Amino acid sequence: MANDSFIHVIDKFFASFMLIMYLLRLASLFNNARPSNFFLQLAAFCFALFSFMKSQDAQEINEVEGFKFWHNLWHCFPLNLIIIEEYDRFILGKYDAQEENKKLAIAKKKHS
Repeated sequence: MANDSFIHVIDKFFASFMLIMYLLRLASLFNNARPSNFFLQLAAFCFALFSFMKSQDAQEINEVEGFKFWHNLWHCFPLNLIIIEEYDRFILGKYDAQEENKKLAIAKKKHS
């Protein structure tokens, strides 16, 4: 569980870098996205950090099964983000498009 190889060092570097980049993305989403999208992504981020910390705890006490479970949940973070983005785009986006079409139809009736 604690084999430090060159690949492991690279993995830790990129994970840290991508975590910082994602924090910047969250800051951008705060003002530029639906509140539901922002809070879902914030919740996914917090759960990913929680999973990572639990995997570290399991690793410290040499609990292999716990480490596997929590570390795999940490790696599900990108999948969670894909699901949130697709929900926002295809479900909520269609709702927005329908609302926009209704507004355009009302505006056309007023001008006719």
